[in-house]
Amino acid sequence: MNPLLTGPLPANGVRVVIAKDPLRPLLGAEVRQLPTGITAATALMLLDDAAPARPLCWKGASALLRSHPLTGENEWETVRFLAGDVLYVTPPPPADSEGGSNPIAMVAMIALMVVAPYAGAAMFGAGTLGAAVATAVISVAGGFLINALFPPSAPAAPPPLPGPGEAFRATLSGQIVRAGERIPELHGTVRFAPKWIAPPYGEFADNEHLVFALYSLGRDKVRLDRLEFEDTVIWTEADGVTTAGGALEIEIVEPGDPVTLFPAAVTSSSEPAGTKLRAENELEGGETTDDLFLGPFAACPAGQVADRIGVDIEWPGALFKTVSNRIRQTTVTWRVEAREIDDNGDPVEGASFELLGAESFTAGTTTPQRLSKLYAVDRGRYEVRVRRTNNTVGTSAASDRTVWSGLKGFVPSDQVFDDETVLAIRFKGTAATAQSRTLFATATGIHEYWDAGAEEWVEGPTAAIEAAARHIAQDDRQAGLADHRVDLATLQALAETWAARGDTFNHLFTGDATPWEELTAVLRAGRAQPIRIGADLTFWRDEPQPIPVAAFAPHDIVRGSLQIRRLHVTSEDANAARVLFTDAAGVERDVIAALDGIAPDRVADVRFTGIDNFPQAWREGVTEAAAHRFRRLFVTFSALKRGRFLRRGQKIALAHYRPAWGQSAMATGLSPDGRTLTLDEPFALDAEGGDHVIGLVAPDGELWGPVKATVGAHERTLVIDAADLAAYLAEPAQGRDYHANPKDWIALKRDGRKPTRAMFGKADQVWRELLILDTEPRPDGTVAIAAVVDDARVHTAETDTAQPEEVAAAGLGANSSSPVWLDVKIALRDLGDAREMTLVGPSAPGAVLYRARFRADGGDYAELTPSAAPELKGIVPDVDDTLVVEYWAEGPGGEGTRIVRNISDQVTPPDAVDAASFALTELSNGDLDWTWDTVAGAASYDVEFLGGAAADSLSLKRTEIAAAGAASWTADEQAADGGPFRTARIRVRSVGSGGVANPAADTYANPAPSAPTGLSAAAIDKNTGSVSCDPVGDADVQGYVVAFATSPFGPGGGSKKTGAGPSITLTGLYGGNTYYVRMAAHDGTLTGLNWTGQTSFLTPALNPGEGP
Repeated sequence: MNPLLTGPLPANGVRVVIAKDPLRPLLGAEVRQLPTGITAATALMLLDDAAPARPLCWKGASALLRSHPLTGENEWETVRFLAGDVLYVTPPPPADSEGGSNPIAMVAMIALMVVAPYAGAAMFGAGTLGAAVATAVISVAGGFLINALFPPSAPAAPPPLPGPGEAFRATLSGQIVRAGERIPELHGTVRFAPKWIAPPYGEFADNEHLVFALYSLGRDKVRLDRLEFEDTVIWTEADGVTTAGGALEIEIVEPGDPVTLFPAAVTSSSEPAGTKLRAENELEGGETTDDLFLGPFAACPAGQVADRIGVDIEWPGALFKTVSNRIRQTTVTWRVEAREIDDNGDPVEGASFELLGAESFTAGTTTPQRLSKLYAVDRGRYEVRVRRTNNTVGTSAASDRTVWSGLKGFVPSDQVFDDETVLAIRFKGTAATAQSRTLFATATGIHEYWDAGAEEWVEGPTAAIEAAARHIAQDDRQAGLADHRVDLATLQALAETWAARGDTFNHLFTGDATPWEELTAVLRAGRAQPIRIGADLTFWRDEPQPIPVAAFAPHDIVRGSLQIRRLHVTSEDANAARVLFTDAAGVERDVIAALDGIAPDRVADVRFTGIDNFPQAWREGVTEAAAHRFRRLFVTFSALKRGRFLRRGQKIALAHYRPAWGQSAMATGLSPDGRTLTLDEPFALDAEGGDHVIGLVAPDGELWGPVKATVGAHERTLVIDAADLAAYLAEPAQGRDYHANPKDWIALKRDGRKPTRAMFGKADQVWRELLILDTEPRPDGTVAIAAVVDDARVHTAETDTAQPEEVAAAGLGANSSSPVWLDVKIALRDLGDAREMTLVGPSAPGAVLYRARFRADGGDYAELTPSAAPELKGIVPDVDDTLVVEYWAEGPGGEGTRIVRNISDQVTPPDAVDAASFALTELSNGDLDWTWDTVAGAASYDVEFLGGAAADSLSLKRTEIAAAGAASWTADEQAADGGPFRTARIRVRSVGSGGVANPAADTYANPAPSAPTGLSAAAIDKNTGSVSCDPVGDADVQGYVVAFATSPFGPGGGSKKTGAGPSITLTGLYGGNTYYVRMAAHDGTLTGLNWTGQTSFLTPALNPGEGP
């Protein structure tokens, strides 16, 4: 960590922090000590070896002292350092330094130097500066959250699951990769339905249907973690094929390696389509045996050749005959012929049908029969025909109906896929796989990521944001930038930040997004964005910046160019973010992110690509909400000198005049030099002194000035400061028609024209810390700058706001049988003597029906009409007290958790329960009794009980309504809810005629007894062992438990046996085995125990022939 951020302040001196790089002030900053009492100018003279050659050291440098910029040479020369001061000094960018021609500065005048994310790689053009502010304004009208530094985060729909493709009898459905379609790019770990590289095909062996499928897992190297048919796991990296996977065989093929499991290039013809082969005794009048041929059908499409041909024959009604009511064998014979053809389907010169095989098959079974035949041929394109060569049995007591069901061409291929990881699978058709299924893969992209410990880039499976960013930036098939074009130092520093925070990126890019769009999406998951500087690429993250890279004083700004615009909060503005994300299991989730003290009643939906976990989604959401709330002041101005090399997101300090235009009058006279103005009203200086300025209203209504001035010898005269007037006239006019000396255009009262109005007042100096949105070099040498106010509360929102508890994923899956309907909004509309109530919320995954009921003033429940959509409406009475609403969703397996809420028809809820007033009584039978101070105006209290192993892993278990300040969670209720729990929490909301207050909570921790000491174990005989420990002195000990296994295991693993005392006998052991054991004391709850270390003992070996 840089010492300027962590070191103690100097007690008797001044610390000077010198930034070596104005674009990255913290990178390699130097820290020095200087004595107190000197000025900033003297300090710089002492620090710069080149000082004697310059009248003011580091001319154009920025300095920040006591959080304020030093503006003007007078402050550099007069402000003296006090003990404990810290001075930040940033040298000017190269373009602002003195000296000859600067080619980089010349480029800055004509080309884009900093590219905003929403502008991509486009050049700056007229109007881009205003667009930076306009983007935020448009966002409000569009219903988005305002975040000027990032493009609007519109709620994007999640990628759709693959639609159905060609289905096979033995299991598969999916989509095939189309010609020219992009190979997916996998970053992080994602569950997805991979696409077929070629259509799956099947064949028959031993009357079993084998299916062969080839899938693309993604470009470059990919680690496969898990395979599923729908929700059934069939293979894992750790355990291989599961029981559900049956006879599945898989091969994972890295780029450049050949597929060896089966032929990959196989074409299938649908033309035979299960057509019956007629027998000779089924010929009709005038037909010959040649009329019995089916076909010919092409074995492969035009442009392809085959060196093998496959033919599938089936007997769908079985193959048998009966003799004396007994099943007997019967035989079918047929012949397969082929002829070479060209791409037009015409026979090649001299080609004729040749016999591939004269086949026969004999069986006597009522089971349908299938077989496949494979024929080698010279490489070429062929058409194939088949006919039956014997008579059918021709009796109802037999079955020998024969069909031609498949034709395949095997295309010669090296079986190699250079740019992608390929998954080859082969499996049998069974009763369990007899329906169409989609294969899902969970896989992790393999890329180079930054290993901070080794200080190098390492290739491996990773979800690191920097890995995805670097791959997109440098891969030849993406942006293709060389190492020296990418700011790897900044990316490495960001990588360490992301790793410490746990920020990751998990996404499969499949569409037509540009590399710039993908790079922007990747970095957005880490609160960062790419920045183009000429042909180079750097990165910026929205995080605290202690040092401004530049400071602008009033004399650095073109007068009249400063505009400040504040976006005021309206009643229609969103006040919270609902972050939509897809978790690692592929389940659609959401989280409401609102700042403390704000009821999220106007929520804007946002989606961050690649975020798949609740904490990261919430952190980005609450930061988005904070930016929306606190970054609402936009500033634009034209800088006279520095600013050309500023880039988006950098922090600047701005000091500007804020004239108090409290006095005005009409001009009646002007001296020949244009400096002394006579007016028709008297003027006075502010009693506190300070700089005063004059402003004139030009004939076109524009403001001339402000320019420093003072009251003259007479109170009706104002004298304009000569030096400031000269400086003002030297500034670029920037399109103003009346920028010249007032003597050239002023209208006096005696002229008979409308006189010029003069305004006069004290010029208070205001300073602000801003973040750059956009810069635009202009031909007159100035730089137009757009910025937004910086506010530290944006960066601290994620730590100052309590993160809500994550709703457990159980029951929320895409195929959940017990869905939970969350984030439901309830609205009431007055109808006079009744009200219309509407419940609306996001769809609950797995839900097929939504239901709700209500109870008014303590009466009976009445149910609303159920709906298949997540929106319910109904008429409810106008209540005097409270309205209780209970809502839930139902899935294939029944109803999910019911959620109870109290609703009111007023607008002001009662105060929240005082969290400090909670008192807990833990009864001997395990009941937990809470009480709290009642709240004025509360008619009841919504109570939630949460439980889990630890405070950071609690989930909602039960809800109820309390009439007074007390509620109990009994031991029986805890047991029914999956307890008892190591940690329990009560969360209470006071409810009154004005609505529902914010929750207050109290947490109960039930720590397990201490870990025992003195663990020992020994074998008693071949089948018995003894394990013991020293007694544990904790008062809540109710017994002891031994965990044991025949291999080493961690705390909590192994088989368990309990006992009342610290010595437990294990029985039913096996001779000649080593048993590993641990021991713990328990308090009646057998979870979260404190286990001893591990020891072991060996049971005596068995004698020859002796059983266990």
